[in-house]
Amino acid sequence: MKFVEKCAKDEQFNKLCPISDTMKNRYEDSELIVRFFAYLNNYQNFQHVVDDFLNDFVQGKEKEFDKDAYEKEFRNMLNFVEKYFPYGFAMEWLGSEEFKKHTTTHASNSPRRVSGRIEYVRDVLLKGDCNENDA
Repeated sequence: MKFVEKCAKDEQFNKLCPISDTMKNRYEDSELIVRFFAYLNNYQNFQHVVDDFLNDFVQGKEKEFDKDAYEKEFRNMLNFVEKYFPYGFAMEWLGSEEFKKHTTTHASNSPRRVSGRIEYVRDVLLKGDCNENDA
């Protein structure tokens, strides 16, 4: 998908999400971008297999794709990260028992765990608990 390739080359993305050449050679930068959009727009429909979920999302977007809307979402996300995470993602809540429950327990790719993880992070960010004082 040319759009994903363009996003992977974005200067702001590469500054905020540095990826080694080895990872780039494995297209992990592109996978991160696809994951962002797939989970952003469709996480409630995740079943269990990440690869299938991502492939289904990409195939669905081949038929209907609003490039301008996706560019806006991508830019908004990057601007948010740049504004609120100037020192990276070193916030105390990342080490909390609640976050660990969503990320390290068995069946971490179950629909309930994926939704819980996304919604937990969303809620923490929306409450404003993500300032640089936590770094």
